Amino acid sequence: MTIDYAAEFAALGAEIERQWRREAFHPDSFPDIAAEAAAMVTDIVFDRLLIQAHDRLDLSYRFSDFDLRIFANDRFRIEILHWLGGSTSIHQHVFSGAFKLLAGRSIHVEYDFATRHAVHPDLLVGVLKLQRSEILEPGAVRRITRGPRFIHANFHMVRPTVTMVVRTHHDTVTEPQFDYLPPHIATNPLWNEDRRTRQRRLIDVLARTGRGELVEQALDAVWPEPTLAETLDVLTLPAVIGDPA
Repeated sequence: MTIDYAAEFAALGAEIERQWRREAFHPDSFPDIAAEAAAMVTDIVFDRLLIQAHDRLDLSYRFSDFDLRIFANDRFRIEILHWLGGSTSIHQHVFSGAFKLLAGRSIHVEYDFATRHAVHPDLLVGVLKLQRSEILEPGAVRRITRGPRFIHANFHMVRPTVTMVVRTHHDTVTEPQFDYLPPHIATNPLWNEDRRTRQRRLIDVLARTGRGELVEQALDAVWPEPTLAETLDVLTLPAVIGDPA
């Protein structure tokens, strides 16, 4: 018997909608609802899913190697993400929900970031610290809370690895979806997207080397405000880059 995955996920989406309506669609209630829904999904035949749903490839962005938006309405969506290896950046989210490992094996790491100074709305200086790490096996579900309350990264150990994400489109927040560059930098990867590659390379080197001349060149090229002198003063203060303890 052939499973109609579009119909199955439409039914799941309708149930999530009913549960969330009871909570007046409050964003903070969505992670628990999403986690409960994700836990219900089992026994997916992935090659069949890919054949049935290949036309649902999400072309609006590329997060995994193959992003299937299997369900969506005005409030949230369900995605099946296929990974062929490698790791995600250390990042936070502007949405809430939950993800489930459907197949494969992943190392999941969570972090905390203590901001010391906002050089620019899209560039923060602070201290990034590892909080916990774990190995996720198929069936593992983790909640996603928006903003810096949930900073994490995944390293996918098996090819392919498949995850399901039940998530809001975009919660009402003003902060960017920061990526974090150990040990001291948080940067918005979507800021001025046309120059994204060069900016990320510059800031990555800045974060990893701490060389004064490179700090000057990178910040002058990428974030000209505040002034270079003010930025260098901030970045070289021990209170900004030192250990928070």
